[in-house]
Amino acid sequence: MEVNSLAFLLFFVPVLGLNAALSRWPRAQNTLLLAASWGYFALADAKALALVAALTAAFFALGRAIGAAGSDDRRAFRTTLLATALLFWFKYLAFFAGVAGSLLGQVGWTRLEIFAPLGVSFFVFRLVSYAVDIYRGKLDPETDFTAFAAYVSFFPTALAGPIERPAPFLSQLRKARTWDHRLVADGARQILWGLAKKTLVADNLAAVVDQAWTDLHRLPGWTLLLVAPLYALQMYADFSGYSDLAIGASKMLGIRISPNFRYPFFASNMAEYWRGWHISLTSWLTDYVFLPLNVAFRDLGKLGVCLAAVANLVLVGVWHGANWTFAVFGLYHGLLLVPLVLTGAMQKRTAPPAPGLLGLPRPVHALRMLGVFCLSTLGLVVFRAESLSQAGSYLSRAATFAGGEATAVYDLLSKVELRIGGLFALLLLAVEWFRRDREYALVLDRGTPIWKAWPLYYGLVLLVVLYGASGAGFIYARF
Repeated sequence: MEVNSLAFLLFFVPVLGLNAALSRWPRAQNTLLLAASWGYFALADAKALALVAALTAAFFALGRAIGAAGSDDRRAFRTTLLATALLFWFKYLAFFAGVAGSLLGQVGWTRLEIFAPLGVSFFVFRLVSYAVDIYRGKLDPETDFTAFAAYVSFFPTALAGPIERPAPFLSQLRKARTWDHRLVADGARQILWGLAKKTLVADNLAAVVDQAWTDLHRLPGWTLLLVAPLYALQMYADFSGYSDLAIGASKMLGIRISPNFRYPFFASNMAEYWRGWHISLTSWLTDYVFLPLNVAFRDLGKLGVCLAAVANLVLVGVWHGANWTFAVFGLYHGLLLVPLVLTGAMQKRTAPPAPGLLGLPRPVHALRMLGVFCLSTLGLVVFRAESLSQAGSYLSRAATFAGGEATAVYDLLSKVELRIGGLFALLLLAVEWFRRDREYALVLDRGTPIWKAWPLYYGLVLLVVLYGASGAGFIYARF
């Protein structure tokens, strides 16, 4: 039940109404959120619900135990380490099991498999951060099991995040969430914007990109150069569109969650790109992996920072699944950060560039943005490939313009989804450039009259109905 489906709408509206009716009783609202979230998991997979419930109960007790032991107690350290190892079993061990299974399969053994439930990457990270924050003394153990369980399994973010930290989320659950028509309207606008990105851009481009990757052996190299940036645009519209849907639905329930994208294609270097792409994951790994490694390697100077940055990005890659392509994707991006570390540009927060003629980016900044887009697109070819050999074949053929059949090119370029998706992708980038100072592009200025706002909403809905594609699931749902 994806957040852009009719089934989710029928599920969400009653929850929204009951949440508003219970606004005087925050504990009742939390019970409603928990029931809705566990119901969401149950509809997807009963085994997933059983695992989420068991781990939630275990970590609720572990948090109390860690808090009682104190951050200086070795028992607290061992408990936190055990809890982290237990949870990472469901995600990172899959990578090593995949390697071992391949080796064992060559001698007649059965390939190793690990049950990975819906949203495992996201509730695992929530639980790990909860345990680690208590051990570090940054968070007191939660005493309300219902609130804690609602945080772990919050249904708008269950499928693909964002990865929410415990302290800001739990603090909101301790207060009554009254009906705020401005916040509800803002959430509805963000949902509409996310739906437009998903259906008009991502789903239309998916039809082209998926066919191209199916027919890689028949397409000439020059068409592969076209498909690569199309996939980058599809990925951005798909994942940021989901994030907008999840954040908007959360706002309508009276809960603010973290942003997940901040216009990454307008970045001037790869460090800025990662500060704007999948923010909840990169900030999580920065706090729990990069900074501790940076401290551990501090005697090595800039070399230590480089090692920490590369290790951090490799984990970003491996987080996505049990395939060497993800590890190489992370290594590639980690190595791209090394020159920035050595030149001191890694930590610099540059001010947004002043616009040039007609509000467009200045030529120097436009070239930098284009360079960042090309570098990220190259990495996404490896990310999208099923194997390293397929990625190598794709890149080598794209570089040499090798091979190809005329019929395959015609079948690809004649698809109407290419023209629709490409046009709306360009419009998306243009609108976001001129609205880049907003949380999302559809944010309206305070005091905007209704007669200006509603035609925009109706127009966007009409475009979605007339030109929106459907049937393509969210890319990050499988991670």
